[in-house]
Amino acid sequence: MPCELDHRIAEHLVSGGISSLNPPRGNKVVCTRRALHTAFLAVAQEAHEIGFLAGQKERFGDLTRPGSPDRPAWMDIRLDDRADLAKHHIRIKPVVLRPLIGEGARLVNRR
Repeated sequence: MPCELDHRIAEHLVSGGISSLNPPRGNKVVCTRRALHTAFLAVAQEAHEIGFLAGQKERFGDLTRPGSPDRPAWMDIRLDDRADLAKHHIRIKPVVLRPLIGEGARLVNRR
């Protein structure tokens, strides 16, 4: 499953978007045609990536859920437990560890 949007499809989407752009008299679009093309292409690529990632999440979601039998053991290593890190011979400098723990706490609290 390719992560990149097919070039022909992207060009078709961008060309259609630019050609159908018909701003009213007082509502001008002030940029070059090339800049508009680049912006439309970025939007199309990002929309494709979002859909791609949603498909990946659906396809592999069971692997990452706690308690799943196919879940890799390394996913259950707690970064805030020094003994658990040492048991697996993992050493992470505190300057790197603090933001990771903070981000993990933010993601856990969001669920």
